[in-house]
Amino acid sequence: MFKTKRHLSLGILAGIGAIGTSIPAFASAPDSTTIILNTATTLAFHAPNSTTGKPAIRRDGAGVMDTSITFDRATGDIFTFWTNSVPWGNEPGAAPNLDTGMQAAMAFTKLTTTGLGPVTVKMLPNQENAERVFMRPTALLGPSYVAVVFASEDDGPNADGNPQAVMWVFDRQGNQLPITNAASNNQGPLDAINLIDLSGQQDGQQQCVHDALALPDEADGSKSWVAGVQRNNQNARLMKINIAVDTAGGGVKVSVPFLQTIVQNAQHDRVKIAVPNDGVAHNGRIVATSVEADGQPANYGVDAVLFDTVNWKTISKTRVFDSDPNNGLYAVQPSVQYVTDDIVAFEFQVSNAVRNGPKATNTIGDCDPNNGHCGAPNESNLITMQVPTTAGAAFTKIDSAIRVAPYERHSEGFAMQYGPAGSSVAAVGLVGGSATGYGTGLVQVIPIDATGHIGALDPMKVYQVSQYADVAGLAAQTKRNQGQARGFIHGLYGVNNPGYQITTAFMPEVRTFNISAVAGYADPTTDDRESLTISLIPATWDPAYNTTPGSATNNVPPGPSQTAPSGAPITNPVGVSSGTSSGNQVGSGTTGTGGGGSTGVQKGYGGGGLLGANASGGCGCTTAGSDQTSGLAGLGLMGLGFVFLGLRRNKKES
Repeated sequence: MFKTKRHLSLGILAGIGAIGTSIPAFASAPDSTTIILNTATTLAFHAPNSTTGKPAIRRDGAGVMDTSITFDRATGDIFTFWTNSVPWGNEPGAAPNLDTGMQAAMAFTKLTTTGLGPVTVKMLPNQENAERVFMRPTALLGPSYVAVVFASEDDGPNADGNPQAVMWVFDRQGNQLPITNAASNNQGPLDAINLIDLSGQQDGQQQCVHDALALPDEADGSKSWVAGVQRNNQNARLMKINIAVDTAGGGVKVSVPFLQTIVQNAQHDRVKIAVPNDGVAHNGRIVATSVEADGQPANYGVDAVLFDTVNWKTISKTRVFDSDPNNGLYAVQPSVQYVTDDIVAFEFQVSNAVRNGPKATNTIGDCDPNNGHCGAPNESNLITMQVPTTAGAAFTKIDSAIRVAPYERHSEGFAMQYGPAGSSVAAVGLVGGSATGYGTGLVQVIPIDATGHIGALDPMKVYQVSQYADVAGLAAQTKRNQGQARGFIHGLYGVNNPGYQITTAFMPEVRTFNISAVAGYADPTTDDRESLTISLIPATWDPAYNTTPGSATNNVPPGPSQTAPSGAPITNPVGVSSGTSSGNQVGSGTTGTGGGGSTGVQKGYGGGGLLGANASGGCGCTTAGSDQTSGLAGLGLMGLGFVFLGLRRNKKES
């Protein structure tokens, strides 16, 4: 295990002109101007410091956790929700052993021609005493409202017991709307409504939503979503949620027409759903993914599920990747992305982890070796598959690659377009962050061609998401169950820039952005809790310019982006060079050729069943281990790419 924690830092590319054009792996700049595309970040909420000055116990709280974000492609409205730490004993009359130390929070803003507008933050009510009142929020955006589905112990037959999937609804100004059919759910008009009760399948078990995708409008004009649900930490399910505006009642009506199990044995699962670039399900079907397991970590593997959202039934199910418990290898934390309507990409980690093992010496927090695969190394994987066209047919594998994520631990993928506007290509963004809060957030863009073949792992396609990020560390120390250090940076594509090609406007060269809401320190030298940053990461741009990645920059002003130094290497949207990354195939265990030109050794799981020599540290999905970035060296690019990407040691992590 690595004990030195390092991360990539994307600095301004000054001083690299002398090497930029002489290396064949990178295209030399044409005559058009090369500009630096920075990530535009806004500190949306600066968390106050803890009352003790050292939030190392549950009662102090991490600050911002479990972020969720959504946006309106037409208006530029942006909404984010998160679990917010508040002083223990914040509720009048609260019993000390029940009070949450947590609060629901939301923020909303709008992207304008001058940049992100003012951010409005609202702290939302906690209804009752419970240890978990607002966790795992998922935002659903309707035409005049925004709903948030979250896990809470406040509602249902097991209040202060098993968490349930519940919902609040707000108008676009952040005012809570009554759910007018709440009385039939035994709820007060402004209370959260219990979706499991509405489904008619209440069995008293915990049921939590982890993802959602909009469905096409219903015939009556109402909106529906398909949501991925975890039941009792044992089963993977899909739920249909319908919201209809109730003009007469001054609010909305909520119903749950369907709730269907898709994977029976799915212990410790988080159901994820592929999101098309337009944010709406296509052709009456969706692709979902979950682990399949009857133990922890996932001892069977990762599944792909093709699901009919009209008739609400499974069309087919295929194992994407098999775990190998005999050799201590477990496939965990899958996410899925659309490349086209017929091709999907699965991103997941393979963890070299065993339960009941000894606690690693470099973990953070109180990791129970009986309930956490502590300090185990991870290796990120990407597999593309053809979606079947007939019921019962299997997904078929197209291509695969390993060590693809910028951080191997708690990474996640999202679908996007990438490159010059008008000629952009399909790609997957693999987003991750530091496990301590002191490292940066990063996204690695990997183009995937129309046949499903994976492009080269290119360090010129790594973008900084935020200056600081935390996917595990502080949350691991402060959550109710300190062995549960889940934290992810979610990415979404398709935020349109209203200032595109307006010279005096905000980032006028950028056509569309990816967006993320990131938990991490605002200033690690003064803060002891983590704050919320909204990040706009360039995705497509004006074809009149060449581009090179910049850095996460707070409060980017209107006006043209900075021009890169002469001779700076430029971003090639297609890849380092043509061809697929045959050298980083899963299980190849051989020396191969990366992208048709960059040769390097990629050691997979072939033969010995062990993680490759370049596998980075971290832990499977519980407490924090080493904070390593992915093995770019395996593509033969580390020595070159890091000349301008800069591998630096953070003094607070050493």
